[in-house]
Amino acid sequence: MNQKNSEQREQLIKQYTSGLTRKDCILNQKETVFKGFFSLEKHTLSYKTFAGNTIGPIQREIFERGNAAAIIPYDPIKDEVVLIEQFRPGCFVSDEETPWDIEIVAGIIDKGENSKDTVIREAKEEANLDIDCSSTFQISTFFPSPGACTERIDLFLGKVDSSLAKGIHGLAQESEDIRVFSVSLKDALKMCDEMIIRNAITIISLQYIALHKEEILKRWNIKNS
Repeated sequence: MNQKNSEQREQLIKQYTSGLTRKDCILNQKETVFKGFFSLEKHTLSYKTFAGNTIGPIQREIFERGNAAAIIPYDPIKDEVVLIEQFRPGCFVSDEETPWDIEIVAGIIDKGENSKDTVIREAKEEANLDIDCSSTFQISTFFPSPGACTERIDLFLGKVDSSLAKGIHGLAQESEDIRVFSVSLKDALKMCDEMIIRNAITIISLQYIALHKEEILKRWNIKNS
């Protein structure tokens, strides 16, 4: 983050947030309720209100699954993005018509690994793509379900040749069966409008490209045709 962006961020925080921080919360007790591939923890906590009073203690079960990172591979020459399709148990349990979800490359950040390393590794494992690390940059960080889950997602954009995006990939030891394909940015956005793409990370990344396309091309020294 350069100095200009940092100053802008601080200005927006002062202008639009309440100024409350984690110092205004108290964790009274923490208990692990379940631990498997992921874990469920019960937290007893209190927090300050905007009026200066205190709410709590309250109890909340929080899903602990670790932080993740995702990347949308974008071909600026063909104006195409690389997407993947894979089976998702959550969609199946939710009685969706199809449990196969259209997404972008993503994965849990391993211990000792930074989020950029994660997306470079996952791009190779899930899509057999070699992402140019020097052209890859972070475009967002967000909590997809902060009311019940600790997961934070770091989102990246990477430059690729979309003609290389094809086939079935994934790690057998992780029970992955991933179909890789490319689509024009225009059609990908139409798929969002028609609710064919239902994955929040994917929708956010596509909207970012649509909103910042000129800036992206300038950053990559590519003339807008």
